[in-house]
Amino acid sequence: MAKRPKSAPQPEGNDTPAIASLQQMIKELEEQRAFFRQVIDMNPNLIFVKDREGRFVLANEALARIYGTTTEDVVGRTDADFAPEEQAKQFHLDDLEIIDSLQETLIPDRPLTDSEGNIHWMQATKRPIIDPDGVARRVLGVSVDVTERKRMEESIRQSLAQRVRQVETGTEIAQEIAMAPALDELYRRVVTLVKERLGYYHVQIFRHDKSAGSMVVVEGFGQPGHKMKAAQHRLPYGRGVVGTAAATGKPVLATDVRQDPNWLPHPDLPDTCGELAVPIKMRDEVLGVLDVQSDRPGALGEEDEVLLVGLAGQIAIAIEGTRLAEETQATMAELQQSQRFLDTLLHNLPNPVFVKDSSGVYIECNQAYLDFLGRTKDEVLGKTVYDVFDDAELVDKYHAMDEALLANPGVQTYDATLRHADGTMHEVIFNKATFADADGSLRGLIGVVQDITERKQVGMRIEAEVEERTRQAVHAQEELRRVNRALTVLSRCNQAAMRAKSEDELLNAVCQIVVDAGQYIMAWIASVEHDEAKSIHPLARAGADDGYLETIKLTWADAPMGSDASLGRGPVGKSIRSRQPTIVRNTSQDADLGPWGHEARKRGFNSIIALPLLSEGEPFAALTIYAREIDAFDAREVELLVDLANSLSYGVLALRSRRETERLQQEILEAQQRAIQELSTPVIPIMDRILVMPLIGSIDSLRAKDIMRVLLAGISRHRARVVILDITGVPLVDSGVANHLNKTIQAARLKGARTIITGVSDAVAETVVDLGIDWSGIETLSDLQTGLIAALQGLGVRLAPVAA
Repeated sequence: MAKRPKSAPQPEGNDTPAIASLQQMIKELEEQRAFFRQVIDMNPNLIFVKDREGRFVLANEALARIYGTTTEDVVGRTDADFAPEEQAKQFHLDDLEIIDSLQETLIPDRPLTDSEGNIHWMQATKRPIIDPDGVARRVLGVSVDVTERKRMEESIRQSLAQRVRQVETGTEIAQEIAMAPALDELYRRVVTLVKERLGYYHVQIFRHDKSAGSMVVVEGFGQPGHKMKAAQHRLPYGRGVVGTAAATGKPVLATDVRQDPNWLPHPDLPDTCGELAVPIKMRDEVLGVLDVQSDRPGALGEEDEVLLVGLAGQIAIAIEGTRLAEETQATMAELQQSQRFLDTLLHNLPNPVFVKDSSGVYIECNQAYLDFLGRTKDEVLGKTVYDVFDDAELVDKYHAMDEALLANPGVQTYDATLRHADGTMHEVIFNKATFADADGSLRGLIGVVQDITERKQVGMRIEAEVEERTRQAVHAQEELRRVNRALTVLSRCNQAAMRAKSEDELLNAVCQIVVDAGQYIMAWIASVEHDEAKSIHPLARAGADDGYLETIKLTWADAPMGSDASLGRGPVGKSIRSRQPTIVRNTSQDADLGPWGHEARKRGFNSIIALPLLSEGEPFAALTIYAREIDAFDAREVELLVDLANSLSYGVLALRSRRETERLQQEILEAQQRAIQELSTPVIPIMDRILVMPLIGSIDSLRAKDIMRVLLAGISRHRARVVILDITGVPLVDSGVANHLNKTIQAARLKGARTIITGVSDAVAETVVDLGIDWSGIETLSDLQTGLIAALQGLGVRLAPVAA
């Protein structure tokens, strides 16, 4: 700091020395004034002094810039000459209160309108300047512009609030739709929840109909949606917003459908102004499209697309089976309090300030700088950095930066660390500038220290909070993924149960589904034997077995570890005995796994669940599932896997019941067929050595063989000499029937029996003639009575008329 002017010498005779002394004093005063002027003008904060009437006594360049004028123009005027009336009035009230109270005051966040009409938010520290008589007639103020901080805080708050609402809404919707028991209910929940929670004009879901090459509505909201669903409303594949999303597999957004030539309107949705279609994909396959519409142009945007893409992924997982981010907000350190005008101005700046001469010696510093270092003024002034600081490495850096600035006068800013009075290292920013005498010669440098430690700590706390929120979101998504995985397995296994033709097919299909759809590492199903050893035998398996089941000998008997029966203390044996699910959450920590624990861990089996299959409360089999993750089975997933085991039990028992039913039905059918055959080809012995076989209905090759077989057996059994085939009940005689009859007659002749055909109707006779069938070698008679008479006569029986 410039030296204080010495007392003016008293003139002695000649006035020339006195005048020279006075001129020197004036010069030093001018230099001192210029020095302090430079100190306050280089400060980015608003520094001012006002009297009781509100007139500016002093103002720095920062204040003049915000009012759009010069420091000279500000002095002598009030805030009312530059700021709106209400703001100026409030500033004056604050100033009067501080002057009257004689107390320093921190005034947070006051609005200030600049010369261009922009509003700045200022945080001011004001202190009364008390004259020697104890009366304060002026006020010293330092105002910091915190507008950007407030904007950042508000922007971050709004962004976080909106993002949190989106994530919470998306998560709630995904959790609710994941529990839908069937696809129809899933579609209904999706449409209803998205419409009600997100407030769109209309919501609908389309399914990809590959056979028709179009997208068909499977669910829609409200009366229009129900109407389109009932009518199976379709959109061409590759056309319109929905068709294009389905064809490309990417979201399609039409913020204003009136400007989109590709848009296809619908008469039941007259108010549609915007539309967003998001494909519902499983891997690369488009399963359908989630379509939302808005009744306001431009209402749909990227945020809707991001939210709905996430939901579409959850919907796809439910059919088959977020990132949270926060921005850091900075805080500004509170400003230090100010002291007296000019002489105390430097010491009242909130930031640590120091002044060095051109040789690097401290010539002045404020109280904030002393407090920061924990030093007294005597310990700093007149010293260099090597005297003030103990850390040699840091001191060399400070000194080198000072020399560089003095060698190239101007402004210098850099980050550094500075040891605080409490012994901790603080992160700071040095803002330095050179200053000169009135004649322009380099005088030294001024430095302002900005402590950013707290801001960085706040940033670290915010990062930690973001990390924790992200961890919670990831945990929730993992739980949802597990539930969706179990739901997918349950759904596909139920479908497999409906399609399975045999028990083996069902068991193998279930194991494969558990591995493929559930992404478990292995699954197998064992039978429960009720023999003396209480054996367990694998029935089906899938996944990374790698010979695991062949390395172990299992039983469901219970015995202490070390005995052969202790092999039943594993999860499979426990589940069978307890008739309840048994879970091994960490194979490395379960002592009951015994001899096969090492084999399990070697294959990556880190957690296991065994589920008994029950029939009337008794186990007949067990399903065992292995996972790579430790503690892979949470409570909700276990509930769903228990449902899977119950469904599998029901499916197996249903197949067994169906197999037994089919066996009984086959036996009944065979008995019925035998009875029908016997009734359709009866052999009736009329008299000794005379058989009659009445034929009714159509005759095909299978029945013709039965006729021949039964007739020949009857000839042998009754030693028949004459056989009468009565065809009165045969509706049609064609070449095939005639050929069958000829073969039968020839076979009977070989057995020594004469064959007579009776019941030849007029229609049959005409048909035989028209077809050119040769029956010249066959004995035919018109009716059965005539045939009996002929048969009796052929055996030498004479019939005499009966007397009346």
